[in-house]
Amino acid sequence: MNKEFDLFFILLMILLFTISIFVLLRLYIIHIKRKIIQSYEFLSNQQKWLNVTLSSLRDGIITTDTEGRITYINHKAQELTGFTESEALGKQIDEIFIIRSQKKVYSSEGPFYNFVHENEISSCTVDTILVSKNGTEHTITNLEAPIRSKAGEIIGTVRVFQDVTEQKRAERMQHIIYRIAEATNKSTNLEALFRYIHKLLGTIIDTSNFYIALYDESLDHINFPYYVDENLREKDLKPPVTRKNGKGLTEYIIKSGKSLLADKALLKSLVDAGQIEVNGPLPNVWLGTPLKAENRIIGVMAVQSYSESITYSQKDLEFMEYVSTQIAVAIERKRKEEIINHLAYYDSLTDMPNRALFTDRLKMAIIHAHRNNELLAILFLDLDRFKNVNDTLGHTIGDKLLKEVSLRLKKCLREGDTIARLGGDEFTILLPRLRSGKDAAKVAQKVIDC
Repeated sequence: MNKEFDLFFILLMILLFTISIFVLLRLYIIHIKRKIIQSYEFLSNQQKWLNVTLSSLRDGIITTDTEGRITYINHKAQELTGFTESEALGKQIDEIFIIRSQKKVYSSEGPFYNFVHENEISSCTVDTILVSKNGTEHTITNLEAPIRSKAGEIIGTVRVFQDVTEQKRAERMQHIIYRIAEATNKSTNLEALFRYIHKLLGTIIDTSNFYIALYDESLDHINFPYYVDENLREKDLKPPVTRKNGKGLTEYIIKSGKSLLADKALLKSLVDAGQIEVNGPLPNVWLGTPLKAENRIIGVMAVQSYSESITYSQKDLEFMEYVSTQIAVAIERKRKEEIINHLAYYDSLTDMPNRALFTDRLKMAIIHAHRNNELLAILFLDLDRFKNVNDTLGHTIGDKLLKEVSLRLKKCLREGDTIARLGGDEFTILLPRLRSGKDAAKVAQKVIDC
């Protein structure tokens, strides 16, 4: 009996021990599961936090494996490349990240090869252009480096890039302002200044069709001192020079005092409403801005496009407005310089060369005559009884008589001859490149007969 009891007790103890071991194992497994779940939730939250952080950055980030296949792309990189995450993952880096620069074109055999095979960090210069899926171009700075395992083995790459398009545009705009101010001092005349402005603006926007119009308020005329238009070139037509103030787009800007960015539909509506009149074909898009100096409008600067592939945006309008003030100041300053220079060498009443300019041309003519063994002549001319005209009819009539005489004298002379007003009713005439004295006598008689 005792032996049976001892055996039963032993079996009971073994059963209880087994149950205890099972319970402990179960509790341990539950504990491990909880730890795993907590770790997973922690890692998941960390991944979400990392994704949110990377997506919030201004920089684009793309990672790849060692074969160049994309393993991660953040929101900014998707925005700049034009590819969504589902489109990009698994693709080769050079399929979605198409970049070029002024010096070379990069592909997966360029920088990527350097870090994976040559163990080098690569960067692209600030003139690098990223071409997105839809063809939009972004100026970027770009850095790519290898991703290493704990053992130091390269397991992929990370590419970090930033869109600096607006920064570079602002720098170029500021540079243009500086260059315009510089050109005002260096340009010899308005024509040279206009050509330089045209070239400078062409570095920011398309200026294939560009003109500058100046408004003469005293005559109510519009002058076109600089006009470049592809339609005129194709049809071998001359650009407009001067016209009375009318209902063109230029006049529309002058009257409104505001810039205008108009596509063909808006232009057509303005024509239909009778607000503007357009000669020739309507451009696909037209952008014009007033030139303002000293609190008045002195003219208009405009670009236009006849092609659907070339258009202008609100940013282009803002750019034109940004530089227009500096351009207007430059034009006004150069115009005043030309007026001062003109007054220094031309008679204010007859617009003939004055004594200073005549003397300068005489010196040059003498040098030329000596060099080429030619003759020259100088004629002196005054008006008989001119004092009687002033005394009896007044100086206003006398001035009109001098103007009429100057016009007649100009018609009598050859191209290359110089006639100058020395003062009062005294004129001098320079006749270069004569073969004999008889030639001078013929010109003198012609002047008397005029």
